[in-house]
Amino acid sequence: SAFCNAGFSTFEDSLIGQAGSPLVMGTVVALLIVGGLGFGVVVQILAYGRGRVLGRTGRDDRLGLHSRVVLTVSGGLLVVGTASLAVFEWNHALAGEGAGMKLAQAFFQSATCRTAGFNSLDLTSLAPASLFLMIVLMFIGGAPGSTAGGVKVTAVAIVWANLRSIGRGLKRVRLGGRELDQVHVQRSMLVLSMGLVVAALAVLTLLVTEGHPFLPTVFEAFSALGTVGLSLGLTPLLSPAGRIVITVLMFIGRLGPLTLASSLTGASREPRVRLPRGRILIG
Repeated sequence: SAFCNAGFSTFEDSLIGQAGSPLVMGTVVALLIVGGLGFGVVVQILAYGRGRVLGRTGRDDRLGLHSRVVLTVSGGLLVVGTASLAVFEWNHALAGEGAGMKLAQAFFQSATCRTAGFNSLDLTSLAPASLFLMIVLMFIGGAPGSTAGGVKVTAVAIVWANLRSIGRGLKRVRLGGRELDQVHVQRSMLVLSMGLVVAALAVLTLLVTEGHPFLPTVFEAFSALGTVGLSLGLTPLLSPAGRIVITVLMFIGRLGPLTLASSLTGASREPRVRLPRGRILIG
């Protein structure tokens, strides 16, 4: 369940009762992080480690651009998520715990909300800022080719690189010392925009059909779209219509926004006729 980022637990309180066990929590968090990196990245890491041990520096013993981006963004999200949750909950949900336990809880919750779905804290006791941060992390998710959901860390990295290039007035997008094909940039923008549109429509529908508070509804929708499985207690209260919406979100989240967009638009070819250029004011 941890390695596949499923989040199912046979304990009634997920892993809240196991929060004080370093063996259980360490094993679970290691499995869910490895599962969220993607099989290709794990294979490259093993090859890189073997090459370092044997003193080899061949092409097969080095980390490629994809692996470096996945590891960098995933590591950055873990650090930022851990630090933010620790700050937000230090004297709130984590009050009464030792400093080491607070950091461990923040690290675990930062890692698991990226689609694993376990919880070692009562989510209803978290501050709104922490819940909003978790929504962002759930939307991003893990890496392509992994057991995780979300729009994927590589899409976020490419979009960020594209925005950085636009801000600098550059025509080409560079990331990790490499120049990216325009098709990768376009697909990343499509994945993020489609994900946000689907989530927004789902939240609107749930607000109409369910009538529950805004933040738990948004949390529920993004958790389903990211195939995370975390909830603020809204799931058992959903109407049949609301359960259908959540089910559709989970299905879309597992297929991915890019697959959904491709299925709706179908294969298309570049038009052979070019139209006159047009100008539109922006900003």
